[in-house]
Amino acid sequence: MRVLVTGSTGRLGGRIVGDLLAAGHEPVLFTRRPVSGGAFDGLRQELGDVNDLRSCVEAMAGGRIDVVIHPAAVPGPTDSVGSDGWKDYDACGETMRTNVLGLYNMLQAALRNDVGVFVQTGSNCATGHGFRISKAPFPIHYLPIDESHPVDVEDSYSYSKYAGEILLDSYSRSYGMRCYAVRSGWILDEAARRRQAGPFSQPVGSLQAVLNPWVSAEDCSLAHIRILEAASGGGLPPFAAYYCHADDTTASEPTMDVIRRFRPELLARLRCGLPGYAPFMSNQKLKDHTGWTHNHTWRGHAGA
Repeated sequence: MRVLVTGSTGRLGGRIVGDLLAAGHEPVLFTRRPVSGGAFDGLRQELGDVNDLRSCVEAMAGGRIDVVIHPAAVPGPTDSVGSDGWKDYDACGETMRTNVLGLYNMLQAALRNDVGVFVQTGSNCATGHGFRISKAPFPIHYLPIDESHPVDVEDSYSYSKYAGEILLDSYSRSYGMRCYAVRSGWILDEAARRRQAGPFSQPVGSLQAVLNPWVSAEDCSLAHIRILEAASGGGLPPFAAYYCHADDTTASEPTMDVIRRFRPELLARLRCGLPGYAPFMSNQKLKDHTGWTHNHTWRGHAGA
């Protein structure tokens, strides 16, 4: 399949390009400036910006694209009170502009060019557990948290990712597109896993500190490909959001020990056991729908 990849020069986008090639697909780069070298040599490139609808449409024109994979995004809130973005009126809205309007532009372009499958790199932050402006703990109704758990977003980044899912769902229901959000965990390549092994090995200070799941760049990339292949074969519902993270926390202590020590009241809200270092969020839906599995951990690097 011919797959347009946004953010194709980024850490995740570049890996997706390589994995698409390895899986026998034809990646097409959607990039703001020409790139060369390594896996990019010889690949078709479409110049443009997700914030420019015209260039998005032109990149997919003529029936030359079968699937869109859309990792391009601003990775956090640009409007935090007191931050540089907060003080800069031009930069302040960048999260909302790129993550919401940019997604809209790409969906519009896909619609206008009859692209039937769209896979967005979303975020587990769509749940609202990540950037807690109020400082109030994220309200956990049950564990493990799954895609049906109530959302409680407070910041612009989490809102942009949740709003993105609503937008994807609306395009699926209204236009018959097959649209998917990958609720990615904190993405770590091998170098980052080595760097983080030391901090992760330290004693846990709170449940909130280790609530956020992580995923290897390798596994996250393959999740996108498993989704596009399953969707293109008609094996997925028209819209779905999928948590995508390791079967592993960032905690040095077993998960049940963390719960008992910091939030014992959550023991009554367990829907199933969380043995070993099982994450607080469930990735079972992704596994059931696509056959994806988690293959990497940081623990082998601890003490290295």
